[in-house]
Amino acid sequence: MNLEALLLSLHLDPALATFFGPHWESSLAALPAGGPDWLADDAVVASRRFVGLEPRYDAPLLAAAGAVRADAALALLAWHAARLAFEHQDYDLAQAQSWPDLSATLGEHAPLFYLLVAFQAVPHLQRAHGRRGIPVDVSRATCTHYLECTSLYSLTHAGRLGVRPAMLGWLRHHTSGELCCLGRMEYMVKPFRGRLRAFRQRESGLVVALADNGATFADSGLGPLPARPGAAADVWMALLEPAAHEVSGHPIAPDGRALRQRVTLDLRRWTPVLAPGDFILETHIPPGGGLTPTRCAESMRAALEFFPRHFPEHPFAGFACDSWVLNPELSEILSPTSNPVLWQRELYLFPLPSDGREGLQFIFGRDDVDPATAPRDTGLRRALLDQLAAGKPLRAGGMFCLPAEVAEFGTQPYRRRWPAVQAALNL
Repeated sequence: MNLEALLLSLHLDPALATFFGPHWESSLAALPAGGPDWLADDAVVASRRFVGLEPRYDAPLLAAAGAVRADAALALLAWHAARLAFEHQDYDLAQAQSWPDLSATLGEHAPLFYLLVAFQAVPHLQRAHGRRGIPVDVSRATCTHYLECTSLYSLTHAGRLGVRPAMLGWLRHHTSGELCCLGRMEYMVKPFRGRLRAFRQRESGLVVALADNGATFADSGLGPLPARPGAAADVWMALLEPAAHEVSGHPIAPDGRALRQRVTLDLRRWTPVLAPGDFILETHIPPGGGLTPTRCAESMRAALEFFPRHFPEHPFAGFACDSWVLNPELSEILSPTSNPVLWQRELYLFPLPSDGREGLQFIFGRDDVDPATAPRDTGLRRALLDQLAAGKPLRAGGMFCLPAEVAEFGTQPYRRRWPAVQAALNL
């Protein structure tokens, strides 16, 4: 079937062929004679169970799957969309943001079309994890993103079940099997993207991070925000200068602020332990609350055993993450005894550029909320909205944690030793 003709039959703009064109012919050739077998009732229920959605969703999911099966054009589009999302890794899934709403054809079932497509990451995950001998309970736990995607959809769609096609990009991580959830957190072995280099002093074990060359910061030492029209630039740039036996640069304190004062490290005494491009366990925080330091420590310790066993080809330097939860100013916004703040204190934070509205997408389902009208039904929502209402930004931040300090979780190892680092470097 011609792609433009298929789109017209579904009351869609044929110009959408721009986004669906890649690999169209191969999808036509691979389509089973009876249509996608994953639209069968038993397959839909099995997927729903595996990703942890509640049984009450079976009825709407089966109704939607039946409606798609009954329309050959819809079934073909679902088949092709799933292949673009999860089989053709060369396809830029950022284009899924432009994939259409199908209300004109599917009516009330339209929000579930992309959820049915999203389920097709699960078989890829199962096969990839199976090849590595990863336990099924880890595979099931790793599917928490389906709950997150559907929760975010419900926040902005009056509680309805569904998935925005833009979320398929994150679910693609499941296809390679590289994403694994271990207790409270989940991990992937990835190159470190932070713009810093960390060093450990041989004699004392002290750790300090230096900002990478060209990294930019606000005057406060936090990450820069978008420039305001007519306002003076509030940005300075770090300079890192390596030499044969030393390196000079701007230190970053473990509370996530870069310092303008420069220091010089003698590389005969300070060993590099983390640099951009080094493999790390990229850490992600699934939804669900309960981000206690104890649960985080248990998860990180489990990861230190799990990944060398199942991913031996990628030795890693430590853990790293960037998130709104790592906003260095969060201790001024939330209670000092809140779980995110307590977790931050166990880590080495570093600044990141931010748009000033970080976290709103995850808390409200959208980032264009109005502080005057947005719901204030939880303490977290009230705290973030109060920050915005006061004209203050909501930043992102990053963290790293080296394996040696995971054993010291609960003692604030980096902050506790920072005065000794300051003394060693004459800060």
